[in-house]
Amino acid sequence: MKAFAVPTVTSGLAAALSVLFFLGLANRFGDAMLGQIILVQTAAALVQIALVPSCLVYLLGAPGGADTDARYREGLALEWAGTLAGLVVVAIGEAVVGPAGAGAVMLYLSLALQASAATMGRARVRNQWRRYMLWILLPNLIRVPLVWGLPWLAAAQGWNLAGLDRATIIFLCFLVPDAIRFLVLYLPGALVHFRWPGLAAIRSAARQIYRNWFFDVGSAATDQADKLFVGALFGPQVLVAYFFARRIGVVTVMVTEPFYMELYRRRVTGASQLGVGGIWARGLGFALAIWAGMAVFVVAATQIPPLARFVPQAVVALLPMFITVMLLDSLFAANRWSRFLAQMTARAVQLFGVRLAAFGLFALVALVAAPALPVWGVVVAMASALLVEAAYVRALVARAETA
Repeated sequence: MKAFAVPTVTSGLAAALSVLFFLGLANRFGDAMLGQIILVQTAAALVQIALVPSCLVYLLGAPGGADTDARYREGLALEWAGTLAGLVVVAIGEAVVGPAGAGAVMLYLSLALQASAATMGRARVRNQWRRYMLWILLPNLIRVPLVWGLPWLAAAQGWNLAGLDRATIIFLCFLVPDAIRFLVLYLPGALVHFRWPGLAAIRSAARQIYRNWFFDVGSAATDQADKLFVGALFGPQVLVAYFFARRIGVVTVMVTEPFYMELYRRRVTGASQLGVGGIWARGLGFALAIWAGMAVFVVAATQIPPLARFVPQAVVALLPMFITVMLLDSLFAANRWSRFLAQMTARAVQLFGVRLAAFGLFALVALVAAPALPVWGVVVAMASALLVEAAYVRALVARAETA
């Protein structure tokens, strides 16, 4: 039971805390500053996802015992190689673009620390649930009171809160919480358990880990780079509403992903024979139920004065579009079963191509629709990409069921 309940509840709490954090950023610094941070974060995230491989699925497939520890060491080595390579790329980019890129290196380091999944994966496989929960929740448990308490902190330190520049905000609210988690949870485990696995073992691990990397890069195209197009084509108001809709939609990912991970682990270890189509259908059911609950809550929040004052103005102004984007984002989350289907059917490269094609369609439709539909064009673009991805997931399910 814990294998389902603990990851699901923990991930849901993490997603809710993340929303509270970004609401705090908008409330303290305004939609304009938040929009700037979103764009810098998106650029940094694209580098992070492209170069820092996630070894989570690799660890989940470990039979246990010594093999888990070996995979943990190999994952650490690949994570750090990718992190250092990405740091060079982002540092050069920030130097080239000047003030427009201020804070990019710190945001990249924050994201790279978040993406270091070896510690979380080892705790997950070994059923170390307290460590697992602390890994996921700790940064946002620091961020939320920090951002909402900034007025008192600024008063105590003599800061001008309105005068804080973007780099300082990023350092305090993004990098510091992730650095604390690194020092408390990541570093002690690495110092105790890490041994250099050797180049042969790393090459063998990389072949399996980078199959999952194809999914992550494809996800970045739809989950990160889309914000660049939305901001450029639809403007800052639509971007902020779109960002919060997808940020709240992360709740669906946080709930369905642990379900998919555990069912994947059980299938590859022979502990479950539940059909892949049935797993996807349950994920879709979860996604729709979660969206319905979130939609009711958001609409109610806009009608209750004590809560409404914390809702960004962009969300209030574009509420129907906001709710629709949340629905589409929840359906995208349900389709993440493709990540594990691709592992089981050795079609990771094909999945990568499909996700890039879906993103290309999103960008093309958004470009064409933006002049005629300055708000709803983004919904049309998302729906187009979703149809392509859903058709492919259905095809993967059919192949897996007949294999």
